[in-house]
Amino acid sequence: MGVIPRWDAGATGIASQSFTGSTAPGWVLGGSATLTGGNVDPAGNGWLRLTDTGPSAETGYAYDDTAFPSAPGVSLSFDYASWGGTGADGTSLFLWDGSMPFSVGQSGGSLGYANGCGTPGAMGGYVGIGLDEYGNYANVNDNCHNGGDGTVWQPFNMQVGVRGSAAGGYAWLTGSGILPSSEQLAFPFANTRPDQTGAMFRHVSLTISPAGILNVQVQFGAGTTPVSVISGYNLAAQAAPPATYKLAFVGSTGAINDFHELRNLTLTDYEGTTAAGTGFSVAEGSTYNGPVATVTDPDPGAMASEYSASINWGDGSTTQGSIAGPTGGPFTVSGSHVYADEGSFTPVVSISDLDDTTNTASATDSVAVTDAALNATGNPAILQTSNLALSGTQVASFTDANPGATSADYTAAINWGDGSSSQGVVSGPTGGPFVVKGSHTYSVLGPQTISVAISDDGGSTANAVSQALLFADLGHGSFVIGNNNAGIGTPVMFWGSQWAQHNSFSQRSFPGHFLGFENVRTLPACNGAWVGIVNPHLAAPPASVPTYMAVISTSSTFSVGPLSLGNIAHVVIVKTDPGYAADPSHAGTGTVVGTVC
Repeated sequence: MGVIPRWDAGATGIASQSFTGSTAPGWVLGGSATLTGGNVDPAGNGWLRLTDTGPSAETGYAYDDTAFPSAPGVSLSFDYASWGGTGADGTSLFLWDGSMPFSVGQSGGSLGYANGCGTPGAMGGYVGIGLDEYGNYANVNDNCHNGGDGTVWQPFNMQVGVRGSAAGGYAWLTGSGILPSSEQLAFPFANTRPDQTGAMFRHVSLTISPAGILNVQVQFGAGTTPVSVISGYNLAAQAAPPATYKLAFVGSTGAINDFHELRNLTLTDYEGTTAAGTGFSVAEGSTYNGPVATVTDPDPGAMASEYSASINWGDGSTTQGSIAGPTGGPFTVSGSHVYADEGSFTPVVSISDLDDTTNTASATDSVAVTDAALNATGNPAILQTSNLALSGTQVASFTDANPGATSADYTAAINWGDGSSSQGVVSGPTGGPFVVKGSHTYSVLGPQTISVAISDDGGSTANAVSQALLFADLGHGSFVIGNNNAGIGTPVMFWGSQWAQHNSFSQRSFPGHFLGFENVRTLPACNGAWVGIVNPHLAAPPASVPTYMAVISTSSTFSVGPLSLGNIAHVVIVKTDPGYAADPSHAGTGTVVGTVC
């Protein structure tokens, strides 16, 4: 008994004909075609027999004389048996322009659809699917065929082939290739019809979607999973279909003969599984885990486990999707993916019915991959003593949420705070963190607010603010203050006859005659020591001081004879006040505004 596949409940029926009786209303039979029910076979258990084991070069045909629109697509299914005799060429089923009369093409390897040498093919033919038993449907050297797949004549080179429209000369379009011995279409030399409950049962189904996508399956054995022999071929590439179709079957023999039979035919509009993209957005470098499509099936008994899904993410990578949902649907296809860079992508989700791989659907998503966020931080305390110049100084650091980001993705603009700006240099390993460095020469000492604007080529931006404090060393010798006076914002006296009274120390305090200037150290360094010598030629402080100056902070000071000395607990920056002079009666004062170390 033939197995009739599951047809979608929402499909519009065009023809449903079992061919098991003695009549087939609406169908026209000709040539050698006959119905076996009530004759060769018992009534109600017959077949449409297209050819018999009689004369050679035989054609038998049957067609439904009712035209139906092509726009909704086609779903077709039937049981097939080819047996007896010594083997013959095969059977074609074809769709032709429903506004034109029926005609049969060349017999033999043309399978009653394509032309022969000087013999026309089926008038108005659009597509002919051949169940080919000798390979001659695909043989360019047989019947002056228009193209083929290179197959040469050889008995029982069986395959399923597709030829195109009459307007295109019945050109070869595609084929299954030679089928393996376990997937034969026919059983020549068999004395009885193949057992329809066993391994020799054959069931053919095909779909043509409204977009013109052709899929053909053959079930090789009762209860087995159908095998996809033609998958995803775009018929619309040859030409647009006619407005209406009619359907015909032709059995064809050449020099030898065979029975070619079919029954349990169902013809409907294409109302298969449909899918729609969900659309989503995600930041570059972030993992998207979520839905990419929804799937609907008109069958109320459909289950998510009946489907598989493949997701082409639109960036060159493809993964399998997962499908979930209640019985009857709708189902959700979900996937996981990381886009390496921002942009617009159009993933394609392909859904296949595991029970019937001709039942396919696809959905196109629209995905906006946004630029990952930047997080920038300024350098809070840039201290500089070299001729008012910042050279290759880090002015900001930042991170990008995209682990694949590289330094080449960014530009950085630096506003130096004095009315000038320049481009920064971005560096760092793939994925970050990154730093921005720049060079600039100021005209005055003191604090500067540096603004850094960072831009990603994908559109993300971040801003950072750095604080620079430009100061000077004296070049030789340094002023000294007590460490208890070294806090930021503290007023200090760094020089003068009252120095000892204005400075406090956390450890020893014997300042003696020291007035605040040590004349030995060239550049003060933390954790070192300082020394002052009472010598009119060495001890004299500078005639003037910078507006922002490095000063030693000491926790211990004492004098021994002509020497004054102490430790260097810290080096701080003092903003100096007006009124300083080298004469101790003109005290040097200021305010601590920064710490060097």
